[in-house]
Amino acid sequence: MNRQFCGVYDALDFLENEWPMHGKHQAQAVRACRAALRHPRHADWARNSFIAACTEASFACSDMLGGARPPRPNLHQPTADWDLDR
Repeated sequence: MNRQFCGVYDALDFLENEWPMHGKHQAQAVRACRAALRHPRHADWARNSFIAACTEASFACSDMLGGARPPRPNLHQPTADWDLDR
């Protein structure tokens, strides 16, 4: 199954409602996503924490931006897609 996330809202919803296993990295990713919803400066932390949680859960995960970090004017306009293959 291939899953694509359009940003923090999608990732947090998946982490809280559909995540198959709860572990240390999943909990950190939830905290990071919640922080990113409060302030965009936490978006990179949320992305990196989500990727770490994917690794912990043995999901193949890629960041579609390939390391590029465009400016983030607000969280209501997603700037990145995260892919999750499982």
